[in-house]
This record gives sequence, structure tokens and C-alpha cells, in this order.
Amino acid sequence: TITKRSTMTTKEEEDNAEAHIDAVQESIDIPFDEAISASYGNPNPDYEDDGNNEKGDVHVATAGVSVEVIANADADADADEEHLVEGAPPPPSPYNDDISEMTYSRRLARYLSKYDWYNPSKNVKGFHAPNLDVAWEYFEHSKLPRHFIAESSLATNDQTTSQKSFHRRRNVKDILQRAEYGEEEEKTLLYSVLKTPETELGDFGIGVGIYFWTLRVLCIIAFLAGLINIPNMIYFSSDEYGDGGQLGNISKWGLLGSAACIDTKWVACPNCTKSDWDRFPRDYSRFATDSDGRSFIYKNNCQVTFDEGIVAWASFFFVMVSIMVMNFFSKYREHYIDSLSQTSSDYTVTVENPPIHATNPDEWKDFFYQIAGDDPIHVTLVTVAIDNEDLIKILVKRRKQIQNLIYLLKPGVQFEGDNLDQMANQTIDLTWVQKHLLFKKTGPELLKAIRDLEEQAKEESKKDFGASNIFITFETEKQQKMILNKLALPRSQIMADGILVPNDIKFLGKYALAVKEPAEPSSIRWHDLDESLTVQIVQRVISTTLVLIAIVLGALLVQVVKSQTDSASYAALTVTAINQITPYICKFCNRFESHSNDGSYQTSLYTKTTFFKWTNTAIVTVIITPFTYKIRDGSDYLINSVYSIFFAELLTNPAIKISDIWGNIQRHYLGPRELDQRRMNLRFGGGAFVLSDRYTEVTKILFLTFFYSSIFPAGFFFCAASLFINYWVDKFSLLRVWGPSPTVGAGVAELSRDYFFTLALLVYAIILAYFYSGFPFDNVCDTGSTVTSDYVGTFSAVTSDDAATAVEITIGSDESLYQYCLQDLLRYASNGLGTAFPAIPSYQPEGHEWMTSGQETGSSLLGWSSVAVLIITVMIIVNRSVFAILRNFFLKPKIDQGGKLSEQRFSEGKETTAYIPQVKSTVSDLPFLACDISHLNESLLDFENPMINFPFDSTNLIYDLPELNEGDKKLFSLVNHWPPKKTIHH
Repeated sequence: TITKRSTMTTKEEEDNAEAHIDAVQESIDIPFDEAISASYGNPNPDYEDDGNNEKGDVHVATAGVSVEVIANADADADADEEHLVEGAPPPPSPYNDDISEMTYSRRLARYLSKYDWYNPSKNVKGFHAPNLDVAWEYFEHSKLPRHFIAESSLATNDQTTSQKSFHRRRNVKDILQRAEYGEEEEKTLLYSVLKTPETELGDFGIGVGIYFWTLRVLCIIAFLAGLINIPNMIYFSSDEYGDGGQLGNISKWGLLGSAACIDTKWVACPNCTKSDWDRFPRDYSRFATDSDGRSFIYKNNCQVTFDEGIVAWASFFFVMVSIMVMNFFSKYREHYIDSLSQTSSDYTVTVENPPIHATNPDEWKDFFYQIAGDDPIHVTLVTVAIDNEDLIKILVKRRKQIQNLIYLLKPGVQFEGDNLDQMANQTIDLTWVQKHLLFKKTGPELLKAIRDLEEQAKEESKKDFGASNIFITFETEKQQKMILNKLALPRSQIMADGILVPNDIKFLGKYALAVKEPAEPSSIRWHDLDESLTVQIVQRVISTTLVLIAIVLGALLVQVVKSQTDSASYAALTVTAINQITPYICKFCNRFESHSNDGSYQTSLYTKTTFFKWTNTAIVTVIITPFTYKIRDGSDYLINSVYSIFFAELLTNPAIKISDIWGNIQRHYLGPRELDQRRMNLRFGGGAFVLSDRYTEVTKILFLTFFYSSIFPAGFFFCAASLFINYWVDKFSLLRVWGPSPTVGAGVAELSRDYFFTLALLVYAIILAYFYSGFPFDNVCDTGSTVTSDYVGTFSAVTSDDAATAVEITIGSDESLYQYCLQDLLRYASNGLGTAFPAIPSYQPEGHEWMTSGQETGSSLLGWSSVAVLIITVMIIVNRSVFAILRNFFLKPKIDQGGKLSEQRFSEGKETTAYIPQVKSTVSDLPFLACDISHLNESLLDFENPMINFPFDSTNLIYDLPELNEGDKKLFSLVNHWPPKKTIHH
């Protein structure tokens, strides 16, 4: 029902008020009935006046959701009537963007909007006609990040608003304050891609700020390491390494300076047999025989000396020390970025193990006042998260099904949330493709699904729900640190139910609490807070097993492509394609896991994706590629494959990211073809930003560079260029492409610092030693004797591979006889020759030595260095994992003070918001709230409502089924707010 209330006395005044109210309804960013559709209800044309409201107030009751529109009856009537005219221009914008403040895409869309082929929606008439520029405005203000601005006396009058903002930033010691999405009370600007300082990127979370800093530092390290490797690149391209040199003789210019060997020759090998090459992966192309049974083997005349070994070692040592220094300063960088802004987690503590019956916020508030004792504190907010995950999931599914029903309505049919039976019978017919291939449901099928979910929700509501987590927000950071210090306990005492813990710090005198600083509000995964440790372990085992299966299948696919096409280039393209879909595979597997916050989720996703890409990009390639392919020049061999992968990482991947193909299709093609504003706005959602994906790209390119540095030293320059391009592409995407994302802490950065960079360095040291020892990668050893007369001359032979290539072989009388010898120390164990670690010269079998004297010295240096790195790595990992667990179990956790504590109060900060349970969904621009916020100030939410006068109740799940709120049972989470009396209001 709609209730129009008024204190006016004359019929004329009442008519004017009603006309104004109707006009205001039309002035909402999305049409009023569309707003109701989003809330799953429809206004009833019957009005009643109860005389209890201020003039102009409108109260709308829908199916389970209440919507209130506040209308001012004294507004200008002419302006009101303009909005009622069919085809009238859109209502005035609350933002008033200058064209210089718009994105270039929006400017282009404005220009093209006059053409029917681009913007068919401009021909839609009626009150509900969409406006493309409104959708672009919605995208720029509600999806892209913006910052507040302030006029400065330092700015000149002829500067633009954007220039004034940055002039102020550079000349006044201040930082750009990030605005909430949809902010309209104060003027905001888009962050500048070029001018925004790196430190300001910490506004998107410490993890994001550290990511860009790490990217920049690693770019510099890779470039300097490339400079160190220049002597090796010069040597590899010279005629000392290969007769005639690489210039003009190499197959691809990108291989100049690599270890690609162009100086090869067929030599006599009387004792060689085809069975010597039976070891996987086989390379019969290097063995040939003639019609008289003579055997020949293909030899690389490319040797390395000690000089190349010492350069490679110096490069490794520089990279190792540089990354260790970077990791050390990374911690200080985290504190610095954290100090630039005060966020909600700086004021809040969370209780991870509350008694399930402790659901009274006032009880928790009193407990923390008791803990403080004589120390002055103010508890500003208490959030009691209820263990109602299954109920919330059912309600979200119901909303999705209702949304699907709305999309199926015939043109002109207005959705009525209180008449779902009729709505289900007024839907369009599905095509065969939609029904049988896309698995879409018909109207009646959707109605049945909705009713089934309602019954499930009612059954679920009969259960008793307890507390899963408690969030307590204090007024100052000092108060939070004081509470953390008082309640910090070893895990062993918490598990022992606080036997040794004083009763005065136990909740209700008997419960020892696990208290810590939480993640940011936007990062909390409210539906996952209730899972036990056992369940989480089982979930991780399942998801990890699925990833391992995917890795094996990916390796098999690369092998099949390589064997069928006999092309390293096609194999490299397959590797690149698998890398592109790897994040989606890992995200699917991660769906089986529960995580308390997005930082934990992304850490898990980062681990899976990184190992997948490391394996696919480097390890699989080595395993399926014959040892003798490593430095052989040609399109079918390893070094060309490595170059192709580097080239793809340098250009292909950044091009795919910055082009934002699907996002541009949504905004420039599908969006202009929608028939109402709400559906059009949904096409302007922005891409998904996943920090773990970004770190994975960094570690992948580093791993690839380290792995092949001995045979492709130019990879360091490719790596530096890739990191540089990724820095700017990711910065552009963060500020112009990606939509809102949770504020992620430093968890992913810490994982990189503590484990992945360390493991990458270990692999670097070990593989460098093995690759250097493997030169010249031909499995050919000199016997020390000259050829016999029957091998002198020119012979016609045929290779033993499937191609059976005919080769002409000329051997002089002064040439040596050769024999087969396995030079791949990595495969000694699998071939019954024992384990060859470290890769040192002493593992060469007697009589089958292939290393030069200088190579043996360099191999010893690199081999024993890899042992030292292995020992250091084990010590680091044990300290950061095993010892860390033991310290946490037996010792009181150390509270990180993070430098000088801020004096800013929680209620005074623009970036501080409450911990309010909510669920994100693809069917709504705004998250679905899961608690009563009617008594809270909307500024405590971590997002703005971009729909003018469209209240947050429309996205609140607690109103979807009114019968759930009957009785005294606590089915939904609780949030209580006690604002301080003497402070600036939030």
C-alpha cells in the first residue's frame, strides 16, 4: 500500500502536494516503480491519510520491504510538471560534473549517443525511458573510486578543479581523502591516473598500496639484474660462443643474447644406439644412421666458461640481497601506508569465540567497560554476528529468482511483489536455446522455486541461532590497543578454557576470549564466520585436490599440443591460454572454502593460482621438453618457447587487461540497448579487482625470469618491461576500470614476502646451478680418440625420429669420436644414476665428463650456493610457520602498535564505518544488508546509496519475509550504536 500523509487543509493544496509527490517519484535516478521492483513490491493505487505525518512525506509498504520517499511540497510546480512530460529530459544531476572531469569513454559515449546505431535507447519514450549519460554518471560516481576536494588559497583561479585539488596536495601536507562510492553531499573527483601519488593507493587497502610499491621496486631490481647480465648476453651473441655469431644467423631477433646455439654439427658416434634416447621426453632427431649402419649424433659447439658462471652468480646474489632488503623495508612501508589514514579496523576488536548465547550488545558493551577499569574508554558500536548463514543464503537465492522473474516479464508489465502468481503468468516464452542450453526457467518454474525457498526459510527460522563473532568499536585507537593488550592470550590458554586466566578478564567470569584486530568492514565475509576449524581443513583439502587435478590436466594438454603440432610456439600459446583461465579455475575451487574475510580468501586463492601458473609456465615446459631442446635454435625448441611466453607476458596480457573487452561491450553495446534505467545501470558495474591475481602475475613473471635466466638472460629486461607496463595498466584499471572491491590488508603481501619470493629465489639458485652444469645440452661426450677411417668422408644418413629427415654428414680425419652421455643432472635419479644434488662436477660419471675446466669451477660455485640458499630458506620457512604457530600457541601475542597512535576519533573520520553484516550479490548494485539498521546513521555504512531517495531498506534481507520477524527469536545480526556526546557527529 501507499500512504500519502498531509497536514494541508484545502483540496487545492492536497492536489498540489500529490502532483509534487508523483513528480519526485519520477525524479529518482531509477523510476519509482523500478525501485519497488528492485524491492520486490509494487505500489497500490489506494491511498489513505492518517494525518500523522509531516507535509509531503510518503510511506510505501511493499512485499516485505518498506520504502520511504521524502518529498518537499513547496518545490517549484513548473519543474515538477516538466518531469511528468513524456520524453522530458532527465532530472537534474546531483553531481554536476564538468566535462573535463569525465572519463574519455563517457565523453565518447556522449558524442555517439546521438546516433541510433549506437544508442537505440534514446528512442524509448515514457516516464521510464533510460538515459545513457545517467548510466555513465552512475558508473563514474558509484563504481569508480573518487576523492574529496577542497578549495585552496594556493590554487589560482584559472586552474581547473582537478588542478586545484592536486595543487593543494603538493603544497599542503595533506592526503587525498577517498570518498565513499556514490558520495553526493560533497564534491568529489576521479583519481588521476598519472598524478595520483603511489602513497594514495593505500586508500584502497594496505595490500594494494604495498602491491604497487613492490611492483616498482621489483621493476628496478630486474632492470639492474639485466645490466649485470649484459656480459653474458654479449658472449652468447659473439662468435666465441658460436661460429659466426648470432647476428644475422639467429632465427628470431628476440633470441639475440640468449644461449641459443647456432653452431652445431653431426659427429661420429660408433657406440650410440637409438635406445640411448628412449628416456622421456625423447629426442630421436639427434641420432642418425646411414644405410651401412654407421651411427651419428648431433653436437652443439657452444660452451660456457667460468666467466659466464661468475656473472650468473653475481646476478643471483644481487637479486637475492635486493629482494631481502625489499622484504625488510616492505614492513615499514606497510606501517607508513597504514599511518596515512584511519580506518575502522584501527578502532575495532573482534571476539572470535563468543558464547553462542551471548547475543545482547549491551552485555558486551558492559563487559568491555569492565575490562577497561579506570582507563577511560567509549564503546561506540557493538555488532553481534549471528550464525544464520543458511538462512541468509536462502533469502539471497530467493532474491535472485525474483530478479530472474522480473527479467522475464512481458514489455509493459509492472512487477507486483505481492502478486507473484499473476507475475509468473505474464512472462515471455523462452526459446529452445534459453531453456535447454542456457538452463533458464520459465515463469511458473521460477514461481515454484521462490515458494520452495520461502518454505525453506521458514523451516530454517525455527532453528536457534547463536553468536558467531562480536565486533566492538571504540572511539579512539588508543582505547583499542589498550583492550587488545589486556585481553591478548596464548592460544593454549583459550583452548584450555582459560584455566590460568584471571576471572576478571573472562566474559561472564568464565569464558576466555580470542580477541584480535579484525579486517576492514568491507572485507568481512559475514556468511563464512561460523565454520569450525575442522570444516575449514576439509574444505581446503578438497579445493587443493581439485587444483592439483587441474594442474595435471593442464600439463597433459600442453604435452598433447606439443606432440601433435611439434611446435614450441603452439605449446607457448597453450601455456598462455591456460594462464588466462587459471584464475577462474582456482576461483571455482576456492568456492568450496570458507574464509572469515577477503584477505584470507585472496591469500588462499593467491597460493593456488601462483603454484598453478608457476607449474604451467616453467616447470611443465621443462618436464615435457627434451633436455637437448633447451638451447637449440628454431621455432620448435625450448628457448623459442620461453621467448614467446615472455613476449606474451609483455604485450598480450596487458593488452587484454587494459582493453577491458567485456566491460566495454557492456557499457558501449549492451547498455545502450536496455529499456529502463535500472537494467542499464547494471551494465555499468565495473570489472572485478582481485588483488591475489595481481600478485600472481608478478610472481609468475619473476619465477619465469629466474627459472630461465641462465639460458635467457635478456629475460630480466623483459621482466622489468612487463612489471613497468603492469604497474601502469593496473593503476589505470584500478582507477578507471575495476569496480568496488573489499579493502584488503597486507595478508597477500606478507605471503609473498615470507614465502613466495623466498621460494622463487630458492628455485632460482637450484635451477641456475643445474642449467649451467648442463651446457652444451647435447648429451655428447668426447672419447678422446680420433675417428676411424670408415667414418671419414661424406655420408647420407636419416634421423631416427618420425620425420626421418635426410641429412648430409661430412667428417674429417682429424675429428674426434664421440659417445652418448647424459648431461642432465636433474634426471640422474630417475635414470638409476643416483641423486645428483647439488649440481656439482663430481657427479659426472667417470669417462663421461662433458664440462670444461672453467665450467666445473663455476658449477661448483653455483651448486654449493644453492645448498646455502636451501638451508637459509628452510630456516626462514620454519621460523615463519612452525615456530610462529608454536609462539602463538604458548606465548601471549604481541600487539603491533604501528608507530604513533592517531588522535583522530572514530566518529570524526570520513573513512570509518560500522561493521554491518551484508552479502554481496550479482543481482544488486548494493550489497544485501542482513541486520536492522533503522536506528543507525546511514554514514556508518561503507557505501553510499547512488539512487536518490531510495532507502537502504530495499536491500535489507530482514524485511523480505515479514513472518520471519514475528516473535522474539533473534534470526538476524544486531548492531547497536552509542555515539559520543561531545564529538563531531559521524
